[in-house]
Amino acid sequence: VGAGFDATTDFPATLFWEELLASNRSARVILTVRDSPEAWAESFRKTIGSADRAPGPRNFARAPFKYFKAARDLLEVVDWLYDELGIEFDATGAATTGSAIRAYEDWVTTVKAAVPPEQLLVFNAKD
Repeated sequence: VGAGFDATTDFPATLFWEELLASNRSARVILTVRDSPEAWAESFRKTIGSADRAPGPRNFARAPFKYFKAARDLLEVVDWLYDELGIEFDATGAATTGSAIRAYEDWVTTVKAAVPPEQLLVFNAKD
């Protein structure tokens, strides 16, 4: 991955996993899945996709985030990421179930199509 590191996980690597794979064609990829897209969407909506925790103007406009330029800059990245994934938010600021399900399905399909089967480990979070 660079500078003495040979692995990465989660955010922000999710922003450029395809570039990382292209730069190391023998890399192994772990795709973490849930029992169903609905189960993933429910978990997402209870955590980082909830109205109280989703990064967005509603939450980043309040203290302490509004005082830090880094938080405002992060909001731009997160907005871009959610747009790329197709995650939509309702009037309360929570991710919509339908868009979360579609984003999960698209993500799993994209990763499985891009990573050679011998380099891909599909891991169910419950295991």
